[in-house]
Amino acid sequence: MFNDVNKSHWEHNWKGVRTKSPLSLLNVFNYDAVNLLKSKLLRKERNSVVEIGFAPGKLLSYIHHNHGALCYGYDYSEIGCNAARDFLDSQHCREGVEIFCQDVLESPPLATHQANLVYSIGVVEHFADPSGMIRAHLNPMAPNGVCVIILPNYTGFNYKIQRYLDSSNIDIHNLESMTPIFWGKYAQRFPDYDFRTYTRGHMNPWMFSLQKYGRMASVFQLALNFLCFLLPPNISKVASMFVVEIRKR
Repeated sequence: MFNDVNKSHWEHNWKGVRTKSPLSLLNVFNYDAVNLLKSKLLRKERNSVVEIGFAPGKLLSYIHHNHGALCYGYDYSEIGCNAARDFLDSQHCREGVEIFCQDVLESPPLATHQANLVYSIGVVEHFADPSGMIRAHLNPMAPNGVCVIILPNYTGFNYKIQRYLDSSNIDIHNLESMTPIFWGKYAQRFPDYDFRTYTRGHMNPWMFSLQKYGRMASVFQLALNFLCFLLPPNISKVASMFVVEIRKR
């Protein structure tokens, strides 16, 4: 039974989080996410990038440092934004990554960003009706830009494992949002845009709540992370990401 996630969930999620370590591509999910987003960046022009639900800012920092993009992060968790400020200061990239602490449903990202790439990771699946979040993603997008919404692929095998390990975590995800049929319905509400859905990535042990079972389970999770690099990517039944790609017609 899907339960909506409110602001207090994210405030609790970021409470006490302080990190100065940059994004690691030795994490199989980070590796897959970076390669997906990198493939959507323009090759010759200066990129403008918007991430919705960006705390603590590691991915935007990576994109800014490695691709020279002007980056904008939106998040409505004050605690998450404060953690992001500390992290971005430690990476010396506050000038290249601008932070907006606001609810994008009430105050959508600025259209003046003219972003070549707008994306979110692990955000939209927490809404029963994502219409407002879709509009928030499309608002700052340039006419030739692309929107990439990344959701965890909690279907099939991945669903069974996580349901067994942590059913309460499954209950805060709208599982219908991880199906093409769901997005086909919402595409009809945005006739000026093309919607495309697909699965992407390796199997990802970090999407399973193994860490709650103690230190040895966490060590096992880390070992699985490196094993997953050896497995073939983009096998739909175990791929970690369900991706919604949106472009203006």
